[in-house]
Amino acid sequence: MVEGFNGLTWAVIDTITNINKTAVTKTYDSASSPVLSNGLIQFRFSYTRTRGNLAIDDVKINYHYPKPDFVPGYDDLFVSGNSQLVSGLTVNTKYYYRVRSQNINGTSGNSNTIAVITGSQALNELENLNQISSDGGIITNVFPNPAANEFALTVTTTNSEPISIMVTDLYGNKVYQISGRINTKYVFGKNFSAGTYFMQITQGKVTKTIKLIKSGK
Repeated sequence: MVEGFNGLTWAVIDTITNINKTAVTKTYDSASSPVLSNGLIQFRFSYTRTRGNLAIDDVKINYHYPKPDFVPGYDDLFVSGNSQLVSGLTVNTKYYYRVRSQNINGTSGNSNTIAVITGSQALNELENLNQISSDGGIITNVFPNPAANEFALTVTTTNSEPISIMVTDLYGNKVYQISGRINTKYVFGKNFSAGTYFMQITQGKVTKTIKLIKSGK
């Protein structure tokens, strides 16, 4: 299986079966079948072997995009705590970030590259994180946020399709996931460590991302 990561989720690019005994070249781009989607920043290859040997080599990736720009002041920025307020961003724009840890023993490698889309209105520090908001027909109410113990979420939409909720930490690790219905109260986060998290609420093809802050007790 060939998968690509867009900063938020892994998507299947191709599932290969009945592999030839002789070497073959597989190419994925805008003209291939299947078509390679835009915006992928990582790739992974996984396989299940029933018998014999399997070899993968000479993986080549060509990017035809200009080198990304860094937000001024945030390139290789040292953060003393476990969260950082970022200013100077454009609303309704996708940004990418990654983090690493540092202590007396040295510095870790970079985390996965994580994508986040800024909201239609700028947040006023932390006081507006728990406001009721609507994006793409998904109306959410998260309270409290920041939370010292648990978050309570309610979701209302214009249709009755099921919704899925996923929360990840700054490293992209999944810490909470559930599927359910609208007009239901979801309570979670009691076991979360203090820090910043991102919650994705998906209904059909619409996805909304919300920043969560778990404060220390």
